Amino acid sequence: MGTAIQTYQALLFDLEGTLTDFQWNLKGAAVEILDLLSKHGIDPDTFGEKPDYARLFNTTQKLITTWPQDRAKELTGRLNIIYNRYDADALSRWQLYPDTVSTLKKLFKNGYRMGVVSNCGRIAVDKALKKFNLTSDFDLIISRNEVALVKPHPEGLLTACRILDLPPEDILFVGDSVNDILPANQIGMWSCFLCGGESRLTGVTHHGATHEIATLSDLFQLHHQ
Repeated sequence: MGTAIQTYQALLFDLEGTLTDFQWNLKGAAVEILDLLSKHGIDPDTFGEKPDYARLFNTTQKLITTWPQDRAKELTGRLNIIYNRYDADALSRWQLYPDTVSTLKKLFKNGYRMGVVSNCGRIAVDKALKKFNLTSDFDLIISRNEVALVKPHPEGLLTACRILDLPPEDILFVGDSVNDILPANQIGMWSCFLCGGESRLTGVTHHGATHEIATLSDLFQLHHQ
């Protein structure tokens, strides 16, 4: 193994675009979600230009804290239906990267604690890990349903730190989008950008990551920057 990876006690992974290829219909979901929010009286301009699914989710969650409980609950339920449907659509096409299984098994064999922190819902995450026989590799799984705000908010990563009982500086988070790198950097967690996942569609990369790799197996070649 490279010297850098040995300094971490645990590794966290995003799911889609990191362990599997990226299949979520970003544009279709954004259009449908914006239409729903508009029908519930939220001005689309609230979300800025070309908002992604994470910004739509987090901004809406913050807005509805001031709403009557019944109204907020209704909108949340309708949003969950949309997000879960797009999760299921992506799940139907997800394929593991060629080196996902071998990389995880090698990390597990070498004693690393591992977890998944995903913006996908729990149903899709659990089904994917079961489908690909990966469930037993992970000490923790945090999905969209376990947090109030999804990445790039750091709530999911901070929750993982509490579960693992480790400080952020002892953990490496591997993800494929700017929404993965930003929260890790924000809390002082080491970050690793995997090229070619969500960024293949959005064209948005993030060079503020601690490390950058082309394939998961490159984790074993990491060196301190």
